[in-house]
Amino acid sequence: MKKLGICFLFISGFLFAGSSFADEQYDLKCTLDDGDQMTVSHVSDTVYIAFLAPGDDPDEGGSVIKLDIPSGEVKQVVRYTDGKITLFGIRGDSPDAESTVVVSYHHEMKTFLENKGAKLVYTDVMTFSSQDKNTGRSTENRCITDTIKIGNTLTKNGIPGVSSIQ
Repeated sequence: MKKLGICFLFISGFLFAGSSFADEQYDLKCTLDDGDQMTVSHVSDTVYIAFLAPGDDPDEGGSVIKLDIPSGEVKQVVRYTDGKITLFGIRGDSPDAESTVVVSYHHEMKTFLENKGAKLVYTDVMTFSSQDKNTGRSTENRCITDTIKIGNTLTKNGIPGVSSIQ
């Protein structure tokens, strides 16, 4: 009987540990229109914007933009309505980077008029844009709508410690 108890404890501990590793932490995530997967996440004093191209090995990683929170390299705007985030944006500007970057998300409502009345349709819209500091050239990638996900780490106040855009 003791062996069964120890075995059960070991297996349940293993399953618990496995499920915590599977619980990926992110603020926002989507697949961009160019096929790259973009993930916005934060850990203590840093915000990360990571890009993984199709076929890239997730263990080796793709490219990452790292923004320091205490130095003010990242700012945010958040609108929280009726128990959900309806607008969220971050602007990153590191003195070492060649570009200023913006990630924006909003929950958009469209009204369609029909013979029997109006129909409301809600969609999520998310983009990544960057502007080269030297040339002023801007680029923008849109997220594929049905791939947009808001993580559990993003609160009604946005990312903890990040200043608001004024």
